[in-house]
Amino acid sequence: FFSFLFESHSPPSLRRPRMMDLDERVFPLHVAASCGDLQKLKELLKEETESEEDEDFEEDDEDEDDDDYGRKKVNSWREKIDKRDCRGVSALQMAVFGGYVDCAAYLLEAGASIGTCCVKKRNIRPLQFVALATILSPDEEMRNISHEFVALFMDSGLDPLENDRQKQNILHTCAYNGALRCLSVILEKIASNSAEGEENPVLSALSHKDVRGHTPLHSAALRRKYRCVNHLLNAGADPISSDKEGNTPLHLACLSGAKNTIFALLSKAGVSSLALQNKYGQIPVDLAEKYGHLELVGLIKAAEANPASLILPKEGEDSVPCSFDVSEKIGDSVSSVLTDEMCLKHLTFRTESPLPHSYPPGIPPENTERLEVLIGPYGSLSSSEFDLDVRRIVCDKPAALSDVLRVHDYAYLRHLTEFCGKLSRYSDGSPHETASYDHGDTSISHLTAVASLHAAGTVIEAVDRVCRGTTRNAFCAIRPPGHHAGPYGADHICAPDKGNGFCLLNSVAIAASYARHVYRHQGIRRIAILDFDVHHGNGTEAIIQCLHARKEKTVLNTQFFDQITTEKWGCRPWLDGTDAENVFFVSVHGLGMAGSFFPGSG
Repeated sequence: FFSFLFESHSPPSLRRPRMMDLDERVFPLHVAASCGDLQKLKELLKEETESEEDEDFEEDDEDEDDDDYGRKKVNSWREKIDKRDCRGVSALQMAVFGGYVDCAAYLLEAGASIGTCCVKKRNIRPLQFVALATILSPDEEMRNISHEFVALFMDSGLDPLENDRQKQNILHTCAYNGALRCLSVILEKIASNSAEGEENPVLSALSHKDVRGHTPLHSAALRRKYRCVNHLLNAGADPISSDKEGNTPLHLACLSGAKNTIFALLSKAGVSSLALQNKYGQIPVDLAEKYGHLELVGLIKAAEANPASLILPKEGEDSVPCSFDVSEKIGDSVSSVLTDEMCLKHLTFRTESPLPHSYPPGIPPENTERLEVLIGPYGSLSSSEFDLDVRRIVCDKPAALSDVLRVHDYAYLRHLTEFCGKLSRYSDGSPHETASYDHGDTSISHLTAVASLHAAGTVIEAVDRVCRGTTRNAFCAIRPPGHHAGPYGADHICAPDKGNGFCLLNSVAIAASYARHVYRHQGIRRIAILDFDVHHGNGTEAIIQCLHARKEKTVLNTQFFDQITTEKWGCRPWLDGTDAENVFFVSVHGLGMAGSFFPGSG
């Protein structure tokens, strides 16, 4: 959700131009708030107030409905100040996303409803929204003022202990994401707002558990946020509180391999906490060993034998050393996120500029926005949450023909390439015209075939990096998708010769066959493909079936004769005759009525 809004409502200096952006006549407050134009906001609010006063004077002062009329006018103005744009975003939210504290403060003072910051579909409470919208920003300046927004909204009456659907409050959110200054501000305000004689509200907030039984300290320990852990401990958090599985924060710190976090917890709970078992009979060091943190196992055992060896880093002397906390680094092995900008050149509707602010009717759901909310400047994969443990890689290499032909038929690939080549383009080579591929539901443009090859090439690059040991694992942010694409195109129960499901080349199958073929001497023998999607991965299944030698039927329609059916043996091996027994495919999908999902359109 937040990646969707970050891309769509980022500050004008950062976001891309749009064909149909916010209309200043329809959303004047939104435009002013998104630009940080405080003076314009004041002028707009003043004009509206004066116009309402003028209309009030026109009414009879002795009219018995005066109060009702006046109340309705206030409600009418509230509707205007709280008006949401085409994507359900209010002017107040625009000010938050832009990082304009003064504009947000003025809108709140003018009567903007805090409730417009509540994300109902995700049950994210307003204060959590404000925190997430700022602390997950890739912009460091934005993250550094997150505590100012949190303080502003708390001063406006928001309850910091309000829970979301997961029973998490703002402390869980800040601890999980390392918002150290926000944690400090929230705890200070909770303490200052407590009534005399009331039970310590700070301890009550710190001991609150979510649906998994996690306290804010559990969240910080799991995410290796050492400074947040230290600050929560100094505020009175219980270091041996257990979740529903019996795990203490120390268990989670050992699981994630966070040395400084472990030592901070041990300094408060004592080495006796190393003997605490979860409901599976595991002590903390068991989890460190299970998850491969062998060096850490030795340090923990040494600390258990000699508690004096517990030495905290110097930065631990200051409870709030900085405004933002990053996860402890646990080694050189990181995950990788790979993408290719060519994937954005596959257009599914005709446009002369990027996707408009409000969708015109009939736009296919598979469009550039699906990728931009991941890899755009304010996309979720650009979030600071992934800065330490994730390496972002931009590829620019198509899959080789030989790698594609292990999976797809040459005639199909040639037909797709020629079809795309005939579609018009601009002088700079960018797509202009789109068309339905073979009358199916898949729209393509001039560069679609090229984008498909680059998507497959990106997954192949991910295989190379994992198999060579340069990355622990990889996620590929690519399009178009591929799990409905079989050897001869989209494999569809109703129309096997049509391009359905927005899929053209099966990137995952291409990369899997590449891994088995190219890295066979490095020990890559068995392949598992897990497809989790609401639709059945019928294209991938058809590809796996072709690993067996089988008879394939071809039906020919002629002008002079009835249909002619021919049979021939066919097989599309990845390596050798043992492919079928060494490749496992499973599709987890929905079962729909009236052909909605499997075994219908998906």
